[in-house]
Amino acid sequence: MIKLIPCLLLLLSCQISSATHLRGGYISVRHISGLTYAINVELWTDTGSSVESDPGNLYLNGRKLADDIEVTSESSGFIPAGPEISFSTYGVLHTFPAPGTYELAYYDYNRDAGILNIPNSVDTPFTVKTTMTIDPIYGNNSTPRPAPFAWGGASLGTDYFHLLGFNDQEGDSLSFHRAVPLSSDSTLVKGHQFLGEFGDSFFVHPVSGELQWLQPQVSGKFTFAIMVREWRKIGDGYVLISESVFDGMINAYDLGNNTMAIVDVENSNCLDFGQTHRINIALPEGPARAYFSSDYEGTIFIDGEVLPPTGIGLDLQDDVFLDIEFVDDHPSSGTINFLRMVIQDTSNFNIGSRALHFSNDCTSIVTNISEVDVQPIHFYPNPAKNVVQVDLSGLLGQVVEIQMYNSVGQEVYWDRLIADDKAMKFAVASLPRGIYLIKVAYDKKQHTERIVLD
Repeated sequence: MIKLIPCLLLLLSCQISSATHLRGGYISVRHISGLTYAINVELWTDTGSSVESDPGNLYLNGRKLADDIEVTSESSGFIPAGPEISFSTYGVLHTFPAPGTYELAYYDYNRDAGILNIPNSVDTPFTVKTTMTIDPIYGNNSTPRPAPFAWGGASLGTDYFHLLGFNDQEGDSLSFHRAVPLSSDSTLVKGHQFLGEFGDSFFVHPVSGELQWLQPQVSGKFTFAIMVREWRKIGDGYVLISESVFDGMINAYDLGNNTMAIVDVENSNCLDFGQTHRINIALPEGPARAYFSSDYEGTIFIDGEVLPPTGIGLDLQDDVFLDIEFVDDHPSSGTINFLRMVIQDTSNFNIGSRALHFSNDCTSIVTNISEVDVQPIHFYPNPAKNVVQVDLSGLLGQVVEIQMYNSVGQEVYWDRLIADDKAMKFAVASLPRGIYLIKVAYDKKQHTERIVLD
């Protein structure tokens, strides 16, 4: 049995003075006028914690920006955050002195305790940051924001999928990359392990940002981080105009068999316009609710009902088949668009989530950057001490995957990005001295090189 209900905006806020252990966060920037921007720190906190603390500090290019950042009442989401989770947005208005590139960082020494993939997490500082470019040639820009709903819990032995729901107001292209969480002074957290070490694999979809943790095997709290890059089309090329680190946490539970919803989509890679696509949702015991939302401004039918701009929710009592149809009646139909789906039980616990990609040209990629002839890849300096740089200009516009391994074959770095004409840099100061292997994969090819860290 399915019942269609409208979704109302929920006000999710808390007082800064009672901030508790942090489960995740992000910095977003919204253009107001001229050089004035609203800078928002968006945080998920553990309301089950008894710890109370003062808020962290917001820094601009290494200097403290403000003594007080105020709680705001805005929330762009309609999906409940979940049990023992609070979502807060608080921020400040700031006028920058001139165009340029600026780094905003939020530091807080109140990361949640007991995180299994960060040694002594309660004493490991929590940091998120955003680097943005203000340039009159590029035009005004507001950085992408995630949806304010929580990313839910994973069930042992069951594939976990979740879409963070990033939205860019100006329609710039976004790419997503697995990253290492940040500690104080934006350094990488020492001893961090990727979630793939506690299951079959952990992957972030480079186009949609969907989290994919396959077959988690250990119960407990786990932190993940995502690098979000924002690309603007300027002339015939693309320019990187912002880069942000999102920090989040997933709880993995030993809930037994068949406790998470199973979503079966006939073609999860890309769905065409003008056709009816069937989704099968298999529920665990008990009722649930499926939420649907999309940034596509054209028409989408969910089981015969038009999806409104604010999204809709479906009350589910049993396993169901849903028919989805996308109508080619908006200019953005030529790009890759996304339909977000989150399934929650009656306790607002996320028991399933998927991202459905659709376009009238499923052969396109999010940036539609044309391919060029492959040229050699250059690593420098070698030996390296603090930073390794990779010149990928010969692969301009291509999706590139970079992996770095130590002498015993352990992965110490991973990233996936769209190559541009600027050298890609990554910090290696926290790694021990020795010989490392770097692999660069692109277009079914692979380039391997040894790097010495001195």
